[in-house]
Amino acid sequence: MSVDVSVVVPVYNTSHFLRECVDSLINQTLKNVEFIFVDDGSTDNSVEILKQYQKKDDRITILQQENLHAGTARNNGMKLAKGKYIIFLDSDDYFDLTLLEKAFCCAEKNSAEIVFFGHYKQSLQSGAIRKYPFRMRKGVFSAKSLGDKVFTSFHCVPWNKLYLRSFIDKNRLEYQTLLKHNDVYFAFLSVALAERIACVGEPLVYYRFNNPESLQGQKTPAYPYLTEAFSALKESLRELGIFKGNIREGYNRTLSSSIEKRCRNKPEVMLSKEFYTAMKQNLIPRLFDSPEDINSKKAIPRAICESTDFDNYLILVTEELSRNNSKDYIIGHALLRFPRFIKRMIRH
Repeated sequence: MSVDVSVVVPVYNTSHFLRECVDSLINQTLKNVEFIFVDDGSTDNSVEILKQYQKKDDRITILQQENLHAGTARNNGMKLAKGKYIIFLDSDDYFDLTLLEKAFCCAEKNSAEIVFFGHYKQSLQSGAIRKYPFRMRKGVFSAKSLGDKVFTSFHCVPWNKLYLRSFIDKNRLEYQTLLKHNDVYFAFLSVALAERIACVGEPLVYYRFNNPESLQGQKTPAYPYLTEAFSALKESLRELGIFKGNIREGYNRTLSSSIEKRCRNKPEVMLSKEFYTAMKQNLIPRLFDSPEDINSKKAIPRAICESTDFDNYLILVTEELSRNNSKDYIIGHALLRFPRFIKRMIRH
């Protein structure tokens, strides 16, 4: 029997949120769907909760694996998927009850390979919810029509897109098996390859943030995984013969912004010698082909590239940030004045 949409959900120790997630799926207005939950070695009662739902709804499939992280879980879930379309959801988030129907109808109407939609951000600390509609052109478009904003026109996350399964199979798209940033390669490469993209502008998925137990909330440095993700993306784009023009410009622009953003969010990492050494070794030519590819407005990757050693980098980066008179400079200056504090922050 054919299935319209397969929903793949990696699960790891999210018992506090899992019922709301599952309820948002089994009560969707689109009924001809299946739900594939991939337990990633949970140590709480997440699997027991899923089994309770499975007894009541035969559209639920439970797959268990050892703790190999979300990228591997999504790949294993895709192997079981029977739907014409595939969509992904994290188990601490949840869908609007009309999401699958609206995304499916949009895909069918436009013969789309990818359908984007907006989202809500829900803070676990304050409970506040903010709306983020998906603001893009109407009708069908492709990577070519997005210019050098091809990778900055959307959020690089797994849960804001519906994919045509035959498109995924044809291009042999898989998630990377990284602890963090395992969705960068899949999201960006799929958009670069798609010829027919459509969108449902309204927000339809609820994304929870400020969760200290999530990967985003953990203190594991993200930059090694960011390096692996973007270097693999660059290599694939080059092998496909499309690492040129707007695709190349878009890649350079997005990578420059990604390095800058993550450093500004983690000044203690930005000012660590470990971070500097790793980024200096990989910046040219593994990530960027040449210094000219780095966005001139991004102070941190430019300081890494232009510096002669770690001490010189610290001088360059604080000078760049001071020109903006920014909060980042104030934080960075304070950290530089207190080396013991830096060491303590890095150690923890």
